[in-house]
Amino acid sequence: ENMTLAGYTDWRLPNIKELRSIVDYTVELPSIDLDFFPETTGSPYWSSTTYHVERTQVWVIGFYSGVGGGTPKGMGSNIRAVRDI
Repeated sequence: ENMTLAGYTDWRLPNIKELRSIVDYTVELPSIDLDFFPETTGSPYWSSTTYHVERTQVWVIGFYSGVGGGTPKGMGSNIRAVRDI
């Protein structure tokens, strides 16, 4: 929210389906195509989706191995901003 990048201001957090769509489960450390996402760390990345087990958490994907889970909404994490084109 309120992010300006490459001249655009309509960036947002991806939902969990969008974030999972870029996981490459055939590789690890990180589980993503580094040609397209060259600086991705293995650390968790936030989604905009509330975690179904605990409403005070959000879904995250750890690109170390592509595993997802919940993390508290007040806890910091990496983001991968997306925008609709």
